Amino acid sequence: IGSTTSQITYIKDGIQKQIECLPSSITKIWGSSGKNIYVVGYNGNIARYNGKSWIKLKTSTETKKLDIYDIKGFTKNHETTLYAVAAKRRTNRKKQILKIQGYNVEEVTTDGLQFSISGIWGIVDKVYYVVGSGIYKKKDIEDNNPWEELYETRYYSYSVDGQAVNDVVCCGASGELLHYNGSKWLSFKEQTFLDYGDLLRVKIKDNIIVSVGYNNPKAVIVLGKR
Repeated sequence: IGSTTSQITYIKDGIQKQIECLPSSITKIWGSSGKNIYVVGYNGNIARYNGKSWIKLKTSTETKKLDIYDIKGFTKNHETTLYAVAAKRRTNRKKQILKIQGYNVEEVTTDGLQFSISGIWGIVDKVYYVVGSGIYKKKDIEDNNPWEELYETRYYSYSVDGQAVNDVVCCGASGELLHYNGSKWLSFKEQTFLDYGDLLRVKIKDNIIVSVGYNNPKAVIVLGKR
């Protein structure tokens, strides 16, 4: 478990085993096992845990000027590649999509992305989504074609998740919550009842959607069932 301070808590069988402090704040964690964990955070920081120690990955000077908000892993032919999105929300238009393999970090194209970005999700060889100041998609994240903007919401999007090309969810500012069924996007903003707040993360599993955020200024959990 990570926190927006700089702590990672290790839990096994429901019991807290250890708390470890890192030298930078954490925004997101991804891992495939206890010996392969990545964390990302502010000022372009990326670190990998190999089961014994944390190793900081080398990033560019431009990446260090940005904050990394999301990281996801994609597996093809038994090899996993991670992609992370970095930007400086509410500050400028700079943004990066980072490709991470092992301890190596490189950039992929952001052509077509107009402003800052916050979230990423996709299915290998089918579709990739990046969200932030808009919802964008493309089939191959590494080709040089520009990202396609979908113009489905006027609100800033913080997070995207899915379980099929026709089962994608997205959440964002002012309680925006969207679902894509393969033919159209449907907004549930009127059902989230947020007077003053944002939905910051969303997950979908089977027939349940869960989104978390805040509302004036209390914490909020939104649960959707079908």
